[in-house]
Amino acid sequence: MRKNILFTFIFACVPGAGQMYLGYRKQGVSMMLLLLSLISLASALRIDFLMFFLPVVWFYSFFDTFSIRNASAEELAARVDCFVPDNLQNKVLSLPNCSKNFKKASGLVLVSVGAFSLYNSFVMPIVGNILEHIELDLWWLWDIFNSLPTVLVSFLIIIVGIYMLRGRPVKNADDVVEYKGDSNND
Repeated sequence: MRKNILFTFIFACVPGAGQMYLGYRKQGVSMMLLLLSLISLASALRIDFLMFFLPVVWFYSFFDTFSIRNASAEELAARVDCFVPDNLQNKVLSLPNCSKNFKKASGLVLVSVGAFSLYNSFVMPIVGNILEHIELDLWWLWDIFNSLPTVLVSFLIIIVGIYMLRGRPVKNADDVVEYKGDSNND
């Protein structure tokens, strides 16, 4: 059954709400979480360039809502409600070694965002103040305490990114012990 076009349009204006209105709750939640995560990261870590991705998420969510609404019965039957949209799941996640490549790419993005955030919110203000005031005063202590939450989040992002880049150690064939049953069988 097709949903009302006016309500579809109204809900499509809020990323994720259109998908939820059409019955794709997991996909709608993922769109909302993606949008809110971008806003939170951009504001908390003072990374303004992340705001450029907000229109991309909004437009994707808007047009995906109408794609779902206008889909045929066969297309809707083949469509699965999951946290990763169907077209991304089929094209990206089905590639060979995707989890390995995705993990490395995610790690690289996290390290880059963390390093940029650390540079933007901690290093540059300190260096700027040192160059501006070459006096021995306690002004730098205020800057350190003011930037401490952002610095901690930045370090956490970098550590998680490095962990994701490193991956799990590969086990050798010598490390695997074959189970041969209990030796106390009588």
